[in-house]
Amino acid sequence: MGTIDGKMTHRESAFDLFVETDSALPTDGALRMAMPDRVTIGSHPSNQFVLSDPAIAPFHGTLEYLGARPFATASKFPGGGGARDGGPTSTGARPPASSSNFAGRDGEPSLRFTDTGNGRLPTEAPAAPRVVPTWRFHGLPATHEGAAVGALVGGVRVMDAEVHELTPIVLGATRVAIVARERFAIVSAFERGRRVGGRVVGGAVAAERLAVAVARAARQRAPVVLHGPSRARAAVALEFAKDSAKAGLFTVAASPDVEAHIERAFTEASASEGVVFVDDVDQLTPIAQASFLRLLRRFEGTRVVVGTAQPLGALVVEGRFRRDLRDRLAVIVLELPSRAAEPPQPFAQAKAAVVDGFERNYATSVLAWSDGHVARAAKKSGLNRASLYRLLERLDRAR
Repeated sequence: MGTIDGKMTHRESAFDLFVETDSALPTDGALRMAMPDRVTIGSHPSNQFVLSDPAIAPFHGTLEYLGARPFATASKFPGGGGARDGGPTSTGARPPASSSNFAGRDGEPSLRFTDTGNGRLPTEAPAAPRVVPTWRFHGLPATHEGAAVGALVGGVRVMDAEVHELTPIVLGATRVAIVARERFAIVSAFERGRRVGGRVVGGAVAAERLAVAVARAARQRAPVVLHGPSRARAAVALEFAKDSAKAGLFTVAASPDVEAHIERAFTEASASEGVVFVDDVDQLTPIAQASFLRLLRRFEGTRVVVGTAQPLGALVVEGRFRRDLRDRLAVIVLELPSRAAEPPQPFAQAKAAVVDGFERNYATSVLAWSDGHVARAAKKSGLNRASLYRLLERLDRAR
C-alpha cells in the first residue's frame, strides 16, 4: 500500500485511512495513508489501497467522500454501530449491548469495555443534530470465485453504505477506519518509531493505535482508567479533555489532602463541563477512596479519567483498593505503551554535539565577560584573535 498525496480541496480537515489490523498487508505496506476524495480498494496493484488477501477481489470497492452531512442518531452501545462510533447509516445495525473489544497485541494499546458490577453500561448524553464528514462505501462485484464481496460495517456486511470517521470497516482479514489526521497528535507523546522498508514499526505503531482508541473512547461518557507510564497518562488525559470537554482538564495528583482537591475538581468540572483527571489513583488511601466513590455517585454526569501505574484488579485482590470503586471506574480501560529507550548516537556524532555545546557556552560567557571586546576575550581565553574569530563564525553559521 503506497502513500497517496491527496489534496484536500474542500474539507476543513485532512483524513487518513488507518489500518487497525494489518495481517493482509504486504510487507512493504504502511500503517496509514492519506485519504483523497476517492479511494479504490482491491487486490489488483492498480488500486490505491492494495490488499494481498484471497478474500479481496481485484477491484473490491471504493470509499468516496460525500461532504459534510447531517447525522443525529447516537448509539447507546459502546461498541460502535451508531453515529457516535460512526456506524453505517444505511443499515442501522447495532452490536450486542453486553461488551465490545478493541484489543492490541503485546506492547500495543488495548481498549476494552466491560459490563461491571454496578449494573450499568456506558451511556451518552442525547446528541443534537450535527453535521459530520461522510463517506460512501460502495462494493464492486467480485470478479473471481471465492472473493467476499463488500465489507463489514458495524458488524453488518454491506454493499453500499454511508460511513463516518472512526467507523470500523472490515475488508477480508483487514480492519481499517477513517481518522482525522489531527487525532494522531498524541503520537508525539511517545516514541515516533522508525520506518523499515517503508513500514512504520516501533512505538509509533502502538501510539497511533492508541490515538484511535482514545478517539473512540472519548465519544463515550463512561469513566476511563489509564494504565501505564505517568507521562503517557498525562498526555492521553489531555486528549480526552480536548476531544470531549468544553472547559479542559481538572487534574488531581496524590497528596495528603487529596480528598479536598478531588471534591474541588469535581465541583469545577461539573459547572463547566470539564474532565476530572485523578492521577496515581492506585496511591489513594482507604479514606480517599471512600471520598472518591462518594463524589462519583454525587457527580454522576461528570466525565472522569484516572491514571494508575498498577493494575487495579491486582490491587483489589491484595485488599489495597476498593472493589466497588474499581467497578465504578474500570468501564473503559486503556493500556498505554511505554516509551522505548532512545538508541545511543554514534560516538562521533555524540562527541561533536558535546563539543559544539561546550564551545558555544564558552564563547558566549567569555564575550559577556569582555563586553563583546574580541581582543580582551581572546587574551582571557588563551586563544589568538584569528582563532576566536573563526570559532565565532563557525558557531554563527551552525546557529
